[in-house]
Amino acid sequence: SRERSPVCVGDRVRVEAAVIVGRCERRNMLVRCAPNSRNPLLHAVAANLDRLVVAASAREPDFTPGIVDRFLVAASAQNIPAILCVNKSDLLRPGDEKPWSHYAGAGVELIETSAVGGDGISELAKLISGKTAAFCGHSGVGKTSLLRRLLGDSRLGRIGELSKATGMGKHTTTGAVLLPGPAGSAWIDTPGIMNF
Repeated sequence: SRERSPVCVGDRVRVEAAVIVGRCERRNMLVRCAPNSRNPLLHAVAANLDRLVVAASAREPDFTPGIVDRFLVAASAQNIPAILCVNKSDLLRPGDEKPWSHYAGAGVELIETSAVGGDGISELAKLISGKTAAFCGHSGVGKTSLLRRLLGDSRLGRIGELSKATGMGKHTTTGAVLLPGPAGSAWIDTPGIMNF
């Protein structure tokens, strides 16, 4: 299979005279089939990861296990330790079902967070401090909002409202970007992925 682009966020590269002249071998990578491609092309989303934060939301949009499962399988295939981060826990009502609770029993590191209220943010920060971690998931689950809260910077990235027509995110983040964090952390904000 051919790659859509020779480099991605997280790659180590050799530079001469401000031009990339080579890419080092990748330790691992999060990869998917390139969208809208007639020929089989691979799209590397991020490379050389210590952690993959699979972001999902409890509500608005509702938790979707299918894409979570696919991200977890991809992480396992590349030997990337994964964290399932269920955001928007502040939207849960007492007694609401938690269709993600079985993941912890399956050995998946699970954390519930609220980027709005701050719940679970310090626990998530401990898990990814000093690590290269990519945040991935559907649009609208709060990946950029989580990173804003973790980095204490409300200017970071753009965030948008959910589509009134579909109830899904509107792809406000359009490209993967690496953000420096505490203790040498490198955290990657990725665009929302509809299909993986």
